[in-house]
Amino acid sequence: MSAAERSVASATSAIMRNCYVFTRAAWVTGAYNRVAKKAEQVGQKTKEKVFAEDDNNQGKDEDNLIAN
Repeated sequence: MSAAERSVASATSAIMRNCYVFTRAAWVTGAYNRVAKKAEQVGQKTKEKVFAEDDNNQGKDEDNLIAN
């Protein structure tokens, strides 16, 4: 009987540790995904700003060529 109790206690302990590890792993994965998504959004907005600035500068360069 005591061997069975130890076995059950050991199994319960292993499950509790695994749940803890799983919970932490899920939290870290979620945090990483949120950071990656934000980084992607920042990168996209930066590209849009650069392209918009290039378009504005290109228009000014054309205006300068026409004026001269």
